[in-house]
Amino acid sequence: MAYSHIHALPFLRNAFLFVDFFFALSGFVIAANYRAKLRQGFGVGRFMFLRWGRLYPLHFATLMFLVGMECLALAMPEVSGRSAFTGSDRNVGSLVSNLLLLQGIGLDSSLSWNFPSWTISAEFWTYFLFALAAVALPVGWLRVVLLAVALTAPLLLGVLSSQNMAATYDYGILRALGGFAAGAICFDVYTVLRRLDLPHPAPWLFSAAEGVLILGVVLFVSAAGQTSLSLFAPLVFSLTILLFSVEGGLFSRLLRSGPAILLGTLSYSIYMVHVPLQMVTKMLARAFERETGVPVFTPVILGEDRVMMLGRTLWQGDVALVAILAATLIVSALTYFWIEAPCRRFTRRLVDRRSNAKSRAEPNLALPERAA
Repeated sequence: MAYSHIHALPFLRNAFLFVDFFFALSGFVIAANYRAKLRQGFGVGRFMFLRWGRLYPLHFATLMFLVGMECLALAMPEVSGRSAFTGSDRNVGSLVSNLLLLQGIGLDSSLSWNFPSWTISAEFWTYFLFALAAVALPVGWLRVVLLAVALTAPLLLGVLSSQNMAATYDYGILRALGGFAAGAICFDVYTVLRRLDLPHPAPWLFSAAEGVLILGVVLFVSAAGQTSLSLFAPLVFSLTILLFSVEGGLFSRLLRSGPAILLGTLSYSIYMVHVPLQMVTKMLARAFERETGVPVFTPVILGEDRVMMLGRTLWQGDVALVAILAATLIVSALTYFWIEAPCRRFTRRLVDRRSNAKSRAEPNLALPERAA
């Protein structure tokens, strides 16, 4: 968005691939925390309600904020400089799709409203399919299915999508399924390694391995972009998660520091609010440019697209970038403490209350110890 010294770095241009890191991390975490519970009767409905409480409230809040911006554009078109509720990305049909979390499973014709939310849609329905499979399949078959999905989903993306791993609204569900399955398999590998109780290498060796892997990820993301190399993203990120899950080196220990934990806590809020904030910033900058006649944007060619970026010089863009990042962190903290965290606690309390009521209502049919 900002015409800065770093805007053209390949690593930043291709940072969309880290979506696949979070898909894989989600598979690892969900498999670790819920696979056994689902098999023991936790319930698909209960699981999905918790997932809904984790994802939907903030998605709904950012969506309503953007609807409010469209209403402002409808009432004051001179402020926004465009027509309201027009185009496939801001019409009523795409609004309904977003409300129903259907915007990332191939039904829409473009990214719409809060563009990153396609991942929330794809992830939500991936959770549902995983929960069904975890309940219905024996453990062995579940692992076979996860491995098959992890291997075939990227291949299908390579065949179906001209953008390979940059697929979003069209084939994003395949991207989510492949990454999630890779992460879940990664948890199985992690479990096996822990059971083997292998001797740990020296901490310095772990630190070196983590450093090399971080460098490898940076180089991979910088080179992959939308090429067929990007199809290996779930594998690369799963290996990264596996190594860092051991927490044996300096870099993994740094992830347990206060700032890193804070960023991890706010990560979902950061992800969901950064595009609405950019939209507001651009709208205000255009209004300033229109009212004062002072140009504030620089046209830049990125790939095949001509993009208007904030700042007339690189240093102006640097300042704008720092300001936008600071505003994003502040707003993310507010949305986390006012929306995300309270809604998660609320849904968790409802689930716990229902679980306790159910356990009290069920008769104790346990056999005597000697008979068992």
